[in-house]
Amino acid sequence: MVFLPTLNLLVVCGDQSTGKSSVLEGITGIPFPREEGVCTKFATEVILEHAEGVKAISATIIPHPSRHDTLKASLQAYQRTINGFEELPDVIVKAGVLMGIRGYGDNHEGPSFAEDVLRIKVTGPCGLHLSIVDLPGLISNASEEQTEDDVETVHRMVDSYVEKPRTIILAVVQAGNDIANQSIIRKSKLFDKAGQRTVGIITKPDLINAGAEGRIAALAKNQDTTKLQLGFFLLKNPTPKEREDLITPKQRSTNELRYFQSPPWKEQKLDATRVGIDKLQTSLQALLNRHIEKELPKVREEIKSTIRTSEQEMFSLPPERPTISHLRMFLSDLAMQYHNIATAALNGDYHTSHTPFFTAS
Repeated sequence: MVFLPTLNLLVVCGDQSTGKSSVLEGITGIPFPREEGVCTKFATEVILEHAEGVKAISATIIPHPSRHDTLKASLQAYQRTINGFEELPDVIVKAGVLMGIRGYGDNHEGPSFAEDVLRIKVTGPCGLHLSIVDLPGLISNASEEQTEDDVETVHRMVDSYVEKPRTIILAVVQAGNDIANQSIIRKSKLFDKAGQRTVGIITKPDLINAGAEGRIAALAKNQDTTKLQLGFFLLKNPTPKEREDLITPKQRSTNELRYFQSPPWKEQKLDATRVGIDKLQTSLQALLNRHIEKELPKVREEIKSTIRTSEQEMFSLPPERPTISHLRMFLSDLAMQYHNIATAALNGDYHTSHTPFFTAS
């Protein structure tokens, strides 16, 4: 099978409980389930393709290469057409059951995380051409519920995405935590040394201690000791009450801007182009366009290289044998080769050149 190079992915990553799923929902408009104490257990790729007509949503699972063949076939066989996003929680649970993740369905044993991928594809009048990935939150230390193996699995999963040069890293950090010590910042500086594909996203400013607004504002304005070349965006994710009330994306945006235009944030003189989910969406689309323009020539060369390699492999294949007559000729030729080699061996003739065995056309 030939795998062609892909263009860019937006990858949402950060520590656990930083509000990544809310950020993902704000960007894509897809209401991912978010419950207290429940975290993402596997990567979810969301592919948005704008097209005229009725919206179509499908779900598939891409098994990790390490899966054994039987389970791999079972995961690949999962295909579901979704009538509406209200079915998404059920899809996620079903995927977790098939992956064998502990806590899903009747699975009381097994790993806490899986390296398989749930792919949600949305085609229709969504207004976006975008591929974005939601990843499990990075774990700093093992615990009774999350083992050392779980810690390594999640870090390995995140690394596999952020190390790719075409991945745009959406580094989600919680305002109340020490930004410099958050794992995703360290990873972004490791894998994106030039800083050309990492965007910082600060969440949960409503949970910080009173008086800390100045520090968070300095970070949002890229004036703190931790700086990113592409800077930070400051978001306020919906509250549990707002989620319960099923507020619309427009209401979310309105509530968010009202919050930052009120004290104590009003006095911080925040950059209006760096506040709110709407500004983040606009900036990401522009960044994605620039990144695609930069990477497209490389993709073309990789595709040409893949085509050349495939053609060479095809030319190296023996001639096809489409009919019984062709098969008979092939077997007769093999039999003659065998006869000639066996006869030479019996006669002690070890210097006669013979056609290599099993190469007859």
